[in-house]
Amino acid sequence: MLYTLGIVFVWFVLAFVLGTVVGWFVHRVVRRSSAPHSPKASAPLNEASGDAAKSSASMQALRAELKELKSRVVALEPVEFERDRLRRELAELRAIRASELQVAVSKPIQTPPPPDDVSALRNERNQLRALLGRHEATIGIQAATIDRLQSHVDSESQAAPRPPDLEIGRSMLGTAIQLDDLTVVVGIDTAIAGLCHQHEITTWWGLANTDVRVLRSMLEAAALSVEQHDPSSWPQQARLLAHGSWQQFVNLTNRLPRLD
Repeated sequence: MLYTLGIVFVWFVLAFVLGTVVGWFVHRVVRRSSAPHSPKASAPLNEASGDAAKSSASMQALRAELKELKSRVVALEPVEFERDRLRRELAELRAIRASELQVAVSKPIQTPPPPDDVSALRNERNQLRALLGRHEATIGIQAATIDRLQSHVDSESQAAPRPPDLEIGRSMLGTAIQLDDLTVVVGIDTAIAGLCHQHEITTWWGLANTDVRVLRSMLEAAALSVEQHDPSSWPQQARLLAHGSWQQFVNLTNRLPRLD
């Protein structure tokens, strides 16, 4: 009897200990599963939300830039139409000149006219020369206009750089300057700057993208000496000014002759 009671007591103690261990293990597992997430686990979520915000801001900037480029294209359509019209007129004038020269060459050799007709023929020759000169002048003007319009279209189609730091420019050049002041370019005075404005060259960036041939034609049309006002370095100077490359501008202009 005592042996049976001892066996029952031992099994009871073992069952109690086993229940205590199982209960402690289950309680620990439940506490771990219900514990809040650590900051390390939430960090990737914060980084992902930050990347999404950056991506949204970048997309908005790209849309704004696309809208600005579309407006520039719409503004340049009349300029391209005028350029195409001038090119057609130039082609027509060249065709007229070629036909006149062909007619003059294809005329058969005639016997010398009587002395009484010499003056009339000379007058006719002078008239033809004057007509040919007018055609050549018109062709030159049209070609210069096309080059100017092409330079204007090219400069507008390129993205202009950000405005440079004028305070640094003033300290480097040692004088007060204004943004897009064309007289800062060595070789351009107030009169030439006004002439550039008349030809729609109003900014440093616009001058930087203007062909030197257009500048020479502009000076010749205004009866200005190209030797005295050499425009070959003006676009390069203007490009350095537009980008705020002050030290390179100083190095370049120190090698150029100054206006008297």
